[in-house]
Amino acid sequence: MLASADVEKDRMRENPTLLEASFVSPAKKKSMIRRDHPELSISQQCRLVKLSRSAFYYAPVGVDAATLA
Repeated sequence: MLASADVEKDRMRENPTLLEASFVSPAKKKSMIRRDHPELSISQQCRLVKLSRSAFYYAPVGVDAATLA
């Protein structure tokens, strides 16, 4: 397990973009995914930006008007 963490740190040192991507908010990651991408499926895009598919598809439930009254 420790070796894989070291490998990940080395990858981030070699490619600063990966380090920046690790600090991107889930909302920003979600906006980066295109449903109509010609080559990459949604699943592949989620994996690339390190966003779970459930987070991509999640739609918050609105508050019912009766609850507010």
